[in-house]
Amino acid sequence: MFQKILKFFALLLLWGYKWALSPMIHALSPNQGCIHQPSCSENMRQQIERYGFKKGVWLGLLQLKSCHPFFKKAVSHPEIS
Repeated sequence: MFQKILKFFALLLLWGYKWALSPMIHALSPNQGCIHQPSCSENMRQQIERYGFKKGVWLGLLQLKSCHPFFKKAVSHPEIS
């Protein structure tokens, strides 16, 4: 039960970030868009829904660490088979 409550609030925070804070950040710095597809917030949302709060947040944070401007890799491409 507690995990479901954590999951709900984590998804609520991500939703708030995606629809309120993220557009303001991109309006202030238009050339600083996300280089990943799906975006870090969308990726974390998917991970939380798939794996639950604890593992989903951990996997989302691992993705988020590559989103800062000092990361060497410019774009992450999925493997094409």
